[in-house]
Amino acid sequence: MSTFITIHSLQVHALFSAKHLTVQQHAVIGVVGKNGAGKSTLLQLITGDLQPTAGIIDRKLAPNRMHLVHQDLVSFTEQAPANNDFKTWTSWYTSGDFHSLSGGERLKNRLGAAFTSHTDLLLLDEPTNHLDEKSVDLLISTIHTTKPTLVIASHDRYFLDAVATEIWAIADGIITVYAGNYSAYEQQLALQKKTQQKLFEQQQKEQRKVKEQMQKLTNWSASAHAQSTKQEFPKEYYRSKAKQMDKQRKSVEKRLAAKLEKTGVTNSTDDDTVHFVLQADAVKSGTLFELKNTAKHFGEKTLLHPTNGSIPFGTKLAITGANGSGKSTLLNMLLQQVSYDGEIWSSSFANIGYLSQDVFDLPLEKTVKTYFDLQTEDVGPFITMLVQLGFLPEHYTMQLAQLSMGERIKIKLLKLIVEQKNVLILDEPTNHLDLAARQELETVLQHYNGTLIFVSHDRYFRKKIATMTWQLHEGILSESQFISTVDKTNNDLLLLSLQKDQLLSELSFEPFGSDKYWALDAQFKTVLATIKSIEK
Repeated sequence: MSTFITIHSLQVHALFSAKHLTVQQHAVIGVVGKNGAGKSTLLQLITGDLQPTAGIIDRKLAPNRMHLVHQDLVSFTEQAPANNDFKTWTSWYTSGDFHSLSGGERLKNRLGAAFTSHTDLLLLDEPTNHLDEKSVDLLISTIHTTKPTLVIASHDRYFLDAVATEIWAIADGIITVYAGNYSAYEQQLALQKKTQQKLFEQQQKEQRKVKEQMQKLTNWSASAHAQSTKQEFPKEYYRSKAKQMDKQRKSVEKRLAAKLEKTGVTNSTDDDTVHFVLQADAVKSGTLFELKNTAKHFGEKTLLHPTNGSIPFGTKLAITGANGSGKSTLLNMLLQQVSYDGEIWSSSFANIGYLSQDVFDLPLEKTVKTYFDLQTEDVGPFITMLVQLGFLPEHYTMQLAQLSMGERIKIKLLKLIVEQKNVLILDEPTNHLDLAARQELETVLQHYNGTLIFVSHDRYFRKKIATMTWQLHEGILSESQFISTVDKTNNDLLLLSLQKDQLLSELSFEPFGSDKYWALDAQFKTVLATIKSIEK
């Protein structure tokens, strides 16, 4: 088996170091770490696009034998290859202007170009961002079938579990290699932390023992000096003896202090935790958006056939569909950012915050400080929020262009936190986010008391957040799915009110008199009766 890349004594200023790394032929290496740890930088070091501060990177491959797929690009001009021997590529490729394609279509075009480049080493930076579930599964199948050599930076646990043969973890400025997939890495890491915690506790016990010995010596010396002043004759003898005891004490203390310095095991902590809070005005009742015979055409393609429906205040609506089905376009229709046929009515009480999936739509020439333009009294609390999101205080004066893709998404989320919107429209909010930030975002959105409308291909994320779903397939927007069931023992009027609004929205999609209509009507009456019984 050939060795393609060998790395010795690598150092990258302010990011990470590594003693020894190798990329073997047919290996599938997953690179993991929190946002800003340097994952994308490591891929560019391997290709030679960036140079390290120190160390040796021995490449057995010429530059044209390596292909890097970046997280996101402003433009992409490479077209489909003349040969069509790669079935996945031909099924994925979407012609047309790069900027008119969806995020998933753009990424699939670039992934297809990489897999048909006939290079020896592929480096993929967040390759599952933007991809729908079917495309992720197809990518996994392609990797298993073609057995390429891959280095993949990713936060996608499911994907890395399916393809990775080893994990390079960047943590605390050090790259550590773990054998196996992501789950194997987590198990090894948990064992390491458990061992470290045990050693730390032993160290603390030893340190307490040493400090007790040092205190006894101090007391012993002080007692000797006190006794020397009480002696009648000869005082110099006792003073000399006390000084000798001082020397002995200092000598022993020096040895004990050296022993303390040798015990350098730190406590096992999770330094990747982040924390933030989304606040909104009290939940409004009634309708937020109403679609009346709404349709959307893009050239000859119909993205949305004439549709009627409504979104109540307080809803947490997930919009699902394949890549290119029109999910982001539907969000932009709600925001009145694109034209459409028919009507979309929106409530005047809506104070909307929007998170796009584009990481280039920030004013990249600005610093974090000038982008937020805060009053002096607000700077301190803001920097505290930055740190809670995993940033360092010095990021406050850093240019947005210098931030990683995940850090840019966090900045966008921070903007929504500061503005306190009562309606959030989020387009792929977990793209680029590290695991800790994803988990915190899940918790925050679960407790968010405003209205949430979001697009996400993350099945786990949707399951935890959504109270209803709309599915867009071949221009047809299906009825919302009633997820929560009525719990008659739960006297939560707010939850029941939201369920009532969800059912009303679902009924609006169904033809009057159909079997589905009467089933939903029965559920609606059950919820309504429960509300009335509680209010009595």
